[in-house]
This record gives sequence, structure tokens and C-alpha cells, in this order.
Amino acid sequence: MRSTCAPILMLLVACSGAAGPGPGQEEHYFPPAVRMTMLVFRDVTPGVDPASFEAQPRTLYRLGERFGRMEYPVNGEQGVHLLAIVNEPHIFAINQLDGTGRHTIDPGPTYVFRAPMFKKEDVPPPLGELEYGREIEFLKAHQATASQVVGEDGRPRKQHEATFGEVRVVAIGPAGSTAVETLQVYQADELVHSVQYDAYRTDLPPRAELFRPPEGVRIFQQQKGE
Repeated sequence: MRSTCAPILMLLVACSGAAGPGPGQEEHYFPPAVRMTMLVFRDVTPGVDPASFEAQPRTLYRLGERFGRMEYPVNGEQGVHLLAIVNEPHIFAINQLDGTGRHTIDPGPTYVFRAPMFKKEDVPPPLGELEYGREIEFLKAHQATASQVVGEDGRPRKQHEATFGEVRVVAIGPAGSTAVETLQVYQADELVHSVQYDAYRTDLPPRAELFRPPEGVRIFQQQKGE
């Protein structure tokens, strides 16, 4: 089971075309009651080199159903420092090292931001629907059992666990919260995927500027067939 953090890098390959006028730059008003989610997470699966690109932290922002932002670490081998921004129906993949980005339009018919943890073809259904920032919501929707456990620091934690055939998903976080501190996936009782969350906030005020391309970035329109 591999995380789907990396495939969007392919959007930056062979970036070409004419510079656009700045799509996705329109202003948005968010009511005061709307809250933004921010999480920082790392792949700590056994066997993943802690110094590798795959193990470096990613930062994800989610706002409502249409807005998302993923900040990736620098990938020195590919010469890419990816910033992915979704402002439905606009999607941007930006290389912060050279200040260029590619703009695509979501063809619809629905315009909902997703942050899947796995490719659907790599996991049994419905695990392909498990998303970063929606972990507890997903587990509760699939008859997860909830129990209280004690963390390494001696403080109480809430554990949610759901089973999908031979696959078992366990998420642990603070009691009384949808935040997650660790998520582990077991297959036939073998740990096959593990995520450590260094930060998990669900109560942040909206910041519309996070979901627009940064100033100074040269945005190129993706051509059909690319």
C-alpha cells in the first residue's frame, strides 16, 4: 500500500504553452463560522528510509468542499518543489524551484476536493475513499469501534478501528476531537502503512490566499492530450 502523495508530480513534466491571465485568482468570502483544517503528516511505515523524499513531511490545508492545498518537500532528484492548489474547478501544480506552474480545469460534473491516502487500485474497497483530513469521519461511516487508550505520555486517547476483510485501520487521536496523531493499516496483522501526524488543526480561520497561486509564478495552461 503506497500513499498517493507523489503522483501529482507528473503534472509538472513537460510544462509548456502560453502564459495565462491568472485563473483562480477571484476573491472568495468565507463566513466567520467556517473553519479550515491544517495537518502535517509523515510516512513512518517500517522499511521507509526516514531520510528519503517519501518520508519527509507534507502539509495539507482543507477548506470546505472545494478548496485544498498540499505543500510537498523538495525533491532534489527531480528538481521539483511541488505546491498543489485546488480551487475548484481550478487545479494548479506549481514548481517553487523555478517559479512555474501548470493550470488545469476539473471537467466535473462534480467539483469536490479530495486528498486520498491510497490509489483505489492498490487497496480493497472502500479504502480508496480514505482521505487525509477526513480519517475519523471515514472510519465512523464504516462501523468503526471506539475505545479509550493511554498514550505514551500517559494522557487519554481515543482509538477508532475498522476492519475491511483482511485489512484493519487504526486511528488514534485526542479524546473528544477528530484530530489524528497516528494512523496505521494492518493486513493480516502485519503493519503495512503508518502515518505520523506532527500537527492536526481543525479550527483555523479561513485564509483565501492559500488557495490561489503565489504572486510571481508563471502559470501555463495544460493543453489537451498532455
